[in-house]
Amino acid sequence: MARRGSEPSSLGRQCSGHDVLHAIELLCPGRQLHHRIPVFGKPSFSQVSVCATYKGAMLGGLIFHRRRLPVALAAVTLMGGGLAAWRGVGPFRYARFRDQVSFSRDIRPILNQNCVFCHGGVRQKNGVSFIFREEALGVGKSGRPTIVPGKPDASELIARITSTDPEARMPYHAPPLSSQQIALLRQWIKEGARWEDHWAFVAPKPQPLPAVKRSEWARQPLDRFVLARLEKERLSPSPEAEKASLLRRVSFDLTGLPPTPEEQAGFLADPSPNAYEKQVDRLLASPRYGERWAALWLDLARYADSKGYEADRGRPGVWPYRDWVIDAFNRNLPYDKFVITQLAGDLLPDATFDDQIATSFHRQTPNNDEGGTDDEEFRLVAAMDRSATTWSVLNGLTMNCVQCHSHPYDPIRHAEYYKSLAFFNTSRDADLPEDTPVLYVPKDKTEYSEAAQVQREIATLMHSVVDLGRKMGDQSEWTPLPITAASASEARALRWEADQLERQLARLADEKISAKKREAKRRDFLNAIAETKKLARSKAGNKPVAFQIHDGEVRAAANTPGKSVYELTATVNAPVITALRIEVLPANPEAARHTPEVGFIVNQIDAWIVQPNGRQDKIPFRYFVSDSKENLEAAVGRAAKSGQKSTDPETGGFAANPNLFLPRWTIAVPASPLRLPRGSRLKVRLTQTENVSDKPALVRRARLAASADSRWSALAHDHDYGARFTQLTNLTRQLQKIRNVETPVMVEQADYETRETLEFERGNFLTKTGPVLTPDVPGLFPKLPAGAPRNRLTLAKWFFMPEQPLTARTAVNRYWEQLFGTGIVETLENFGSVGEEPSHPELLDWLALHFQNDLHWDMKALLRELVTSATYRQSAKATAALIEKDPRNRLLARGPQQRLTAEMVRDQALMVSGLLTDTLGGPPVMPPQPEGVWNSVYNDSKWVDAAGPNRYRRAIYTFIKRTSGYPSFLTFDASDHDVSLARRIPTNTPLQALVTLNDPVYQEASEALAKRMMKATDALDGRLRYGARSILSRDATDGELAILSRLYEAALKAPATSKEGKSAVRAKGTSSKEVAAMTAVASVLFNLDAALTR
Repeated sequence: MARRGSEPSSLGRQCSGHDVLHAIELLCPGRQLHHRIPVFGKPSFSQVSVCATYKGAMLGGLIFHRRRLPVALAAVTLMGGGLAAWRGVGPFRYARFRDQVSFSRDIRPILNQNCVFCHGGVRQKNGVSFIFREEALGVGKSGRPTIVPGKPDASELIARITSTDPEARMPYHAPPLSSQQIALLRQWIKEGARWEDHWAFVAPKPQPLPAVKRSEWARQPLDRFVLARLEKERLSPSPEAEKASLLRRVSFDLTGLPPTPEEQAGFLADPSPNAYEKQVDRLLASPRYGERWAALWLDLARYADSKGYEADRGRPGVWPYRDWVIDAFNRNLPYDKFVITQLAGDLLPDATFDDQIATSFHRQTPNNDEGGTDDEEFRLVAAMDRSATTWSVLNGLTMNCVQCHSHPYDPIRHAEYYKSLAFFNTSRDADLPEDTPVLYVPKDKTEYSEAAQVQREIATLMHSVVDLGRKMGDQSEWTPLPITAASASEARALRWEADQLERQLARLADEKISAKKREAKRRDFLNAIAETKKLARSKAGNKPVAFQIHDGEVRAAANTPGKSVYELTATVNAPVITALRIEVLPANPEAARHTPEVGFIVNQIDAWIVQPNGRQDKIPFRYFVSDSKENLEAAVGRAAKSGQKSTDPETGGFAANPNLFLPRWTIAVPASPLRLPRGSRLKVRLTQTENVSDKPALVRRARLAASADSRWSALAHDHDYGARFTQLTNLTRQLQKIRNVETPVMVEQADYETRETLEFERGNFLTKTGPVLTPDVPGLFPKLPAGAPRNRLTLAKWFFMPEQPLTARTAVNRYWEQLFGTGIVETLENFGSVGEEPSHPELLDWLALHFQNDLHWDMKALLRELVTSATYRQSAKATAALIEKDPRNRLLARGPQQRLTAEMVRDQALMVSGLLTDTLGGPPVMPPQPEGVWNSVYNDSKWVDAAGPNRYRRAIYTFIKRTSGYPSFLTFDASDHDVSLARRIPTNTPLQALVTLNDPVYQEASEALAKRMMKATDALDGRLRYGARSILSRDATDGELAILSRLYEAALKAPATSKEGKSAVRAKGTSSKEVAAMTAVASVLFNLDAALTR
């Protein structure tokens, strides 16, 4: 192996990087380091360099980012790359000629590879498509039927693929089909052109355990399927792995950590026949189990501590969701409940506090805080991401491919995508900077009960108040008050804003902040007040902007100021008014239900009776009745913050923020009925000074109505109704006293404000077509339960119906991939017709039904069966002949051997060095990373290296910033968490070696381990054995010890460095030179292949 440079490593201290690397090479003789230099063999989908192939020949390398392989897969196919050839690599090529031609096995791959680019879901050139049978049997532009079952010579398909005319032959201007492919198509049509559903879209069938010759080898039923395949291939399974290797493998797989020397010794000394099973049970019961498996799920959930996009501001309240996932794994929450709670925990009957936290799964979508962006556009982006992620995570289905057109390969129509999207298009979130709706989650778990109770009471009261107001509004008779004059004054709005700023300044003294911050805020307020008053004086001479009146409604003028007080004057023909309704409407109410208009914010409402003689009498309002929970929440929040009662007139504002989907209203209830003399008029002022998405929150269309219903007067004197407002304010203040974080959660829109979903033309959210769509699943799947509400909860439960074909398959395949390195279906993210075929289809179906019906979705039980199987327990050692026959171990004739994940690499180093902090849960931490990584034009947040125990937390607690991931994790193929990641595809790069040699984490771990080695014993041989056993989970061989000893002696004799004396506390009787030399040895041990594999 060629050595990499001789640049010094800071870890070497008293020996050069050359010496360290040379020692590593000597300890890994005759092969390239597993995590250093990539070794490329046959083109494989699992490599980052994706190669398009045709008939087994590589056409060209296409390099894609590893997290975009599903996109790359589609791109290669559309460009003419050979997916069928990919499927045939290795020993799993399906036979092409049998007595009966199979559509799924033989025909669909030909069509997908050669035809559907022009005649599929994306395009149906000349009226021909091969996605649905009825379309394939139809008549194209030529006037002849494309396929005539039983009559190949009458089929236009055969005529075109055999034509000698280059302008008529298909594939058009592309290489012709092979004679074998043409023969298959001809034979298939002759046999009746029988159409088959893709295997993955057919529910799994019960599979009998296969008969095998060596039945005594099987420890679990699944072993018989593996052994049957091996016997068919004339192979034998490998012997069981050595106990030390097996314990290391299962410890990492179940907990993400290596076994301690004490655990190793205990297992090796246990002669009982179930010694291994006892270790498995111990590991499954460990709280570290939840941390290890949560890392997998957080990749799928695209969990991050920042919002993403260019601004990528922090999202400080999401970590309770991460902790919920860890706890759910540790509690062994069944997989069906685990998923249903995350998809629709808010809709469960009597949803708990934890159920609501779980719904943050679908609030992990990025949120765009950049100025000038369209909130509705990015709200829809989030909704589409939720739909795509749901189908990908639970069914391995590429639903995102149907956003702009029907699915390129699978039978999913364009409209079906939007029916599926409709399930996720009715949540309350709207891409707002506040990330609402949120759940207030205490930082201290002992306060969970109080916070949950307070928020439950608030929600109950909110619902009762809003429901009562809407019912009374619907039942009352309203008389329109035709508006006769309307205008907008900017100066008046600015004066009102200055007054509000002065009120806030007066309340500043009550805020519990430092004197320095209070003084800074005071100066800011004074400056703002002065500027606002100055601007108000400059606008005082401007005439109010007059509005247009249409049928008694007001329409804002094009030059309406960004901050305005709208003054509306209306005629009144009613002698008594008990309630006044102010309503803001969309310009186009019908279209706004699916394509909303820019929202509005009214900060305050005032009204006067204008007597016939011109006298104006201010109307004292008792209550403002809100039309929605959002507006009531805002009113109560203002009251709680200001210290006033929520029934004070100042809280009379209402809004539609950020978008206006349907008419919004508030009902002003006077303290006593208004009795108006004939000829009186009503004057209403609406004050608006805020923005929506950096745009003025203008009222563009409004109308007024009055009611004389006596029930409103009764409400004004209903002490119980007023007490609810007071209680809401008090509860809100009580909640604010609890130290909490705001966790974004899913909350469904109320029935009265549900958005409508239409099909987007070519995926353009600005151009919608067709009728309003009812939420539904694609037609290729079982139907939703009859009579069930079409919401997220019904969808979530539907995924776990017995006849659902993919949920259980996808789940067991994911677990298999985690343990064996490759799934039974390699393409975890794509079970569709262009995904990989299963290597062991009967085993996949057996596992799926076993998990679903026998284990009842018990994740720990499934894992226990997998890791106690004879298949898993095999030795990873292989002969040259076996590697030649099955280089990627798809036949499973040997045990798995995988590189550690990014998290495992770090956690192992911290654990064996004694640095690891084992605290569970809590806010994210910032371990050391290179300076300047977080530099951002749009974000001034800083990475502050953690000190103390937080510096050494497990990797899962590291702060995740979407636009700037933790460098050492990304180098070892961790997700950037921007989108859901179904699988990490390992890469081998020199950067990985630089991380484990030079990253501060591994520097500190090497030095800490060196000190542990030196404290363990005085003998060099014993110290080296201790270090090797700690890292490698086995004893070092005599040859390895000799190499490590020579390295130590060489380092000891190297010239001294200025850093020697800066080492921390040393073992008694040791010198700084000895510590430095032993640190070099520890660094070598951390960099061995054996240290980085499981």
